[in-house]
Amino acid sequence: MASVTLLALGTFSIIITGANRKSAGTDGLDPQSGSGTFLLWAESTIPIQADLNSPDGQEKSGLSDEPNLKGVHYIHLRELDGDDASCLNLNRVIQPKILGINPADFVKINYFRFAELDPGVDANHPWAALDQPLSPGVIPAFADQTVITWGLQKQIGDTLAYHTESGGILFIRLMGGLSNSVFQGSILISDTLFRYYYPSVSGSKTILIRGPAEKQDYVSSRLEILFQDQGFMVTSASERLSVFDSVQNTYLLVFMLLGGLGIILGTVGLGVVLLRNLFERKQELALYQALGFRKKFILKLLFAEHAFILISGIMIGSLPALAGILPAMVSPGFQVPYGYLFGILTLIVASGLLWIAFPLMSTLKRDLIPELKSE
Repeated sequence: MASVTLLALGTFSIIITGANRKSAGTDGLDPQSGSGTFLLWAESTIPIQADLNSPDGQEKSGLSDEPNLKGVHYIHLRELDGDDASCLNLNRVIQPKILGINPADFVKINYFRFAELDPGVDANHPWAALDQPLSPGVIPAFADQTVITWGLQKQIGDTLAYHTESGGILFIRLMGGLSNSVFQGSILISDTLFRYYYPSVSGSKTILIRGPAEKQDYVSSRLEILFQDQGFMVTSASERLSVFDSVQNTYLLVFMLLGGLGIILGTVGLGVVLLRNLFERKQELALYQALGFRKKFILKLLFAEHAFILISGIMIGSLPALAGILPAMVSPGFQVPYGYLFGILTLIVASGLLWIAFPLMSTLKRDLIPELKSE
């Protein structure tokens, strides 16, 4: 019972945490991945006033003289300063940073994946909901699900209060949670509504950049040179996502280590139980040998008995863990690292079988028939 319990608890802990482990190798070709096929994430100290996609904006910014930057597309985001609500900030956040986006840019390709949506949002075209005010003074917004749950400690349908430039109160209702995106730490609202409530905010301090992957380093370095007067800093979208993932994975790793400790104790304990079992059953095993049973048969018999304990412990821990992550597994925003979990469970089984096989083989090497003299 002790061995089965420790194995079950360790297996449960490893699966429930390992299933939520984020992978840094996000598929950059998938529009619904965490990077949304965007190559770079750029931030500037001074807002960029020109539209870098228009011929006039490229002329003013000097991009028209850069033939190697042809084909690069820019999505401008207006920004209202606020607190960082990402996992890099351990404090509870009241008013996160707001980013104003043009929903039309995201509706075309249906960028990013949603972990949860309000029932009033069209699941096929969720981004279109940002352009529709809910009532006077109440507008819809999206945020990363991690921000909503942990940074804000709220749920879908809850509201946040902000002061507008006119002195009024703007209520922002959370209508959807993004699954592991580069927007972690910010609240997303429509650019049209952003300009209505904050008309003095001009230009873009945050820009999403999409272009050829083979030109990533060149585009990054060249843009930082062209816009160095604005304090332009460019980072890879995948690297930004990896930073967020690494923080979450660190917390998960702690729980996985605790689960691994339980597994180690369980498998070692199984070996101890087996040694005691063999000591108490020496006369029985000696009788098997005296009656002519081969050592190979006796080894299989005892191995099967204790392998049943090992498999039972793993199954008892696995089934509740799978039940625990089942609601998330059926969600379109959940990606299970099957290979990672399979590798961990394989190591658990291999460790357990090793602790079973080693005591058995060492015990059955000896001639046990003399043990019958004490019977």
